Parts: sequence; structure tokens; C-alpha cells
Amino acid sequence: MLELKIIEDYLPIRRKSRPGIKRPETRALVVHYTGGPGHTAKIVRNWFRIIGDSKDKYSAASSNYIIDLNGDIYEIIPKEEISWHGGGRSYTDLAKKLFTTPKGYIDPNLYSIGIEVCHPDATGKFTDESLEGLRRLLLYLRSIYGNIPIIRHHDITGKLCPLWFVQHPEEWNKFLKSLEA
Repeated sequence: MLELKIIEDYLPIRRKSRPGIKRPETRALVVHYTGGPGHTAKIVRNWFRIIGDSKDKYSAASSNYIIDLNGDIYEIIPKEEISWHGGGRSYTDLAKKLFTTPKGYIDPNLYSIGIEVCHPDATGKFTDESLEGLRRLLLYLRSIYGNIPIIRHHDITGKLCPLWFVQHPEEWNKFLKSLEA
């Protein structure tokens, strides 16, 4: 198995951020961008913690990992547990194929690991360091879970996430190719 430095900074168990439920299976790795230009992993983690304590009955959000602007990798929910990262109002055919439960409903959170990546500006383009951190984490996770799909949040719901890779699909494909080398 690939060795990797991961900073463990777990969220407390809360229904709307870290429910503390183990996933039955891992079928995909899902890449997101934080949506907050210049936000660090610490800011994003604390935002997830605040959501976990929120009284708003509709909000739930988290991820298993956050890649910081400098490439540091934070695990904020253990990789075996559910995080609230892949939900949507509607789902793509790929999501239906990958994430349909035995009961017939679609639940990406039940079957995937969520990875948020910090970015410096409104373009959503990752820094070289954060992109390298993402690359190393994906290779590490594949060394555990096998050659499972690596997809964008966009591929599940159509959301513009991660923005840069949705607006520049050739860059996404180039990044995926770099994982095969």
C-alpha cells in the first residue's frame, strides 16, 4: 500500500456533518472544489463543523478529505464512514448506475468518498500543490479500494463542481491520465 502523510482532524459525530455511519461499500472517489476562493482546509473543516451543529433541518454537508492550498491532506471523516457530499435534486445516468441502492434509490454518499479541494481564486483552478495532494490521495485510496472510478461532483448531479475541471474537461482528462502513469 502507498504511504502518505494524512493529517487526521476528525469532525465530532453530528447528524448533519459526520453521522458516524460506516459505508457498506466504496464504489467511487468524488472530487469537489470548496467554492470558497482562498479558503483553507481549516476554514472548510470548521464550516462543516458549524453545519453539523446547525438547527437548519435541510442543511447537511461534509467530505471525508480536504486538500489544502499547500497540498496538505486532511482527513476529517474516516474514509470508511459516510460524508454528506454527493447529494442533489437530480442525478445523472452515471450516478444512477454507480449509486443505486438495493432498495432502488440513489445515494452517492452511501457508496463514495468525498474529497474537497481548496483553490485560490474564483476560477476554481487548483494550485499545483493542491493538485499534487489530490493526485497522491487518489492513488493512495485506489491502493486500498482498487481501480474504482474517480469522478467529479458534476458527474453525479450536473453541478459545476469542481468548477475549473467542469469548464475545462480536457484538463480533467489530462489529470485522470496522470494517475495512470
